[in-house]
Amino acid sequence: MDWRTLALAGCTLLFWSSAFAVIRAGLRYWGPGELALARFIVASLALALGLGLRRLARRQEQPAPATGPATTGAATGPGAAGTGRRRAHRLAQAAGGERPALPAAPAASGVESGWWRDAGRFVLLGATGIFLYHTGLNWGETRVSAATASLLVATAPALTALMSRFWLGERLAPRGWLGLALSFAGVALISWAAAQPAAPEPAAAVTAAGGGAVPSLPAWAGPAAVGVAALGTSAFFVLQRPLSGRYDALTLTAFYTWAGTLLLGAAFGPGLARQVAAGQLAPGAWLAAVYLGVFPSALAYWCWSAALARAPAARVASLLNLNPLLAVATAWVMLGERPTWAEWLGGAVAVAGVLLVQGRARPRAAAAQGRGLPVAEG
Repeated sequence: MDWRTLALAGCTLLFWSSAFAVIRAGLRYWGPGELALARFIVASLALALGLGLRRLARRQEQPAPATGPATTGAATGPGAAGTGRRRAHRLAQAAGGERPALPAAPAASGVESGWWRDAGRFVLLGATGIFLYHTGLNWGETRVSAATASLLVATAPALTALMSRFWLGERLAPRGWLGLALSFAGVALISWAAAQPAAPEPAAAVTAAGGGAVPSLPAWAGPAAVGVAALGTSAFFVLQRPLSGRYDALTLTAFYTWAGTLLLGAAFGPGLARQVAAGQLAPGAWLAAVYLGVFPSALAYWCWSAALARAPAARVASLLNLNPLLAVATAWVMLGERPTWAEWLGGAVAVAGVLLVQGRARPRAAAAQGRGLPVAEG
């Protein structure tokens, strides 16, 4: 991947890794579903504002139309080239000669080119990447620590690579498969180490603060919920890839975010309304919702969509193996969840796997990719 793709993915990782600790803190005020809905209401508004500002900027950049009669002299200014081609077209038509071909009109943006044809896909992206992932993660973090949740979610690159192999035809060289296996082993080691001490559950704090109800669940329900979230986000990564070439990153992010927010609203809207009407939410509750909505949601998802449009899904998603290290460090600073030596060892193994997957392609493979031929990524 080039440096721009790495920068986009890196911005996403920084915000996503911080989200685990902020979610854990936000669950002291919100119910799991209500926190997800509040977060994505903020994200939907931020993305709508971004689209509106971009549309306004594009209108201001458009050149003013010519008002005077056409002259035979050389035209200058932003519209000179187009004016000259149209004049040549008219002169050739009057002379009875062959008409020069006019330049094709630029393609319309995703908002103006029949986006409703992909409405079902946007709903599917919203269901997997927004609704399923965030409800599963929030419910899981009522039973496991922020660091453990991030480690369980880190299995997503392996699942994404498998899905990409069968759905998108993206191939992995043996070195790539070895790197994914090594990363998964590192994640398993961190998960085992992090699961040894009993993590304090924020469920009691949620109930005490008047938040949404958190029913009594068995111990395995927390890791299982986070595992479902990892499965949902893996499907989201793969399903998003075909749409990346048809829509710009901001438009694509806005559409599936709005779809996911509508699904969250249908499920948790009444509960959120009750919490807000009760008037018992502390300023920290709104601070957590706003931060999660603007940075790990709107901005991070936009950066992630842009990164997926520039590189194969399996290769970009392999960077998620770095998330546990960043999330553990954030949880250590914010929540006092200190990692053990086994967690650090597992993190080193996971990073080694990332380096294998992210290794540079051989010159022969790069040349084949330049000719549009299938390339074994790795």
